[in-house]
Amino acid sequence: MDLTAQYCSARRDIEERSWALTSRLAALTDRLIGLTGLDHQAFLDVRGKCHEVKGELSESHEELKNHRRNHGC
Repeated sequence: MDLTAQYCSARRDIEERSWALTSRLAALTDRLIGLTGLDHQAFLDVRGKCHEVKGELSESHEELKNHRRNHGC
């Protein structure tokens, strides 16, 4: 891989967004587990947020895959 691809700022931005989404999903999952059996409505709300973040993470993964294919990094 050449230096341009290795230090691609667009790829770095996509990867950092993916990392932030992964961290957010982990925190939401932890919260979700803590709500089990305690507050059904809060549980459903957090579960919905988990689904939203998973969707964003899938989009980010697709964006990274497309970037790698089109840019070569």
